[in-house]
Amino acid sequence: MGATSDPRRFEAPSDPYYEVEAIRKRQNLELLRILKEEQEKEEEREALLKEMLGGGVPAAGVQDMRERFARERNEASNRMLRYTRQHEEVLALALKTAREQVELRTQGQGR
Repeated sequence: MGATSDPRRFEAPSDPYYEVEAIRKRQNLELLRILKEEQEKEEEREALLKEMLGGGVPAAGVQDMRERFARERNEASNRMLRYTRQHEEVLALALKTAREQVELRTQGQGR
């Protein structure tokens, strides 16, 4: 009997909510990675702005850079919101599936 014909290979985990937690952990790690990237970018922005202010860059140039940074921050915020919405949808589907598995098991035990 090979691995592909083993029926246990296709069994759901004993805890249907295990996958929900696994998804939640992956999503949290992804959001933390994105936050870290944005934190690093913000530090770069601050350093560049400080350099510009100390380097005699005209006020108009500094203002242009501040506006660019504001756009970048807004894009990052929108990106985080998109990821969060996507994560919520995936998590809701996983939770629904886990609940259905629990319900099926409960019905199967009642026979």
